[in-house]
Amino acid sequence: MYWSWYFFYQGMCQLLGYSLFGELGNVIVATTAQYLFYVCMNMNLLFAFNRFSAVVYRHSHDRLFSNFNGLIYVALIYIGSAIMNIPGFMFLSKYYPELGTFNYFHMPSVAFLKISICLEMIAVYGVHVAIFIL
Repeated sequence: MYWSWYFFYQGMCQLLGYSLFGELGNVIVATTAQYLFYVCMNMNLLFAFNRFSAVVYRHSHDRLFSNFNGLIYVALIYIGSAIMNIPGFMFLSKYYPELGTFNYFHMPSVAFLKISICLEMIAVYGVHVAIFIL
């Protein structure tokens, strides 16, 4: 539901050439969208591991995914996604309609950007490779 609203918002920014809700709204929507991207990606990893463990570890699957453990996994996903989005929270993401892409509202140093991009690529591709393997 959130993603469909976000894509509508992004499309309207592209058409109009400016943000519907001003700078503050743009920063809030873009930063939240980036965080929820990580939540969605990590939740897909949890689903893949759940199905993998149901087949491979069928005798201990109920213990691995009890109600209590499930709450812990979901909490870890939200916390881990927040950790992955620390640069987005620090420098605030913003959608630039004239560029058609995201960038930081407050630009960090070039060295920080290089390290941040490398770590993000490793994390994102690592999660996707793990989903593919599972």
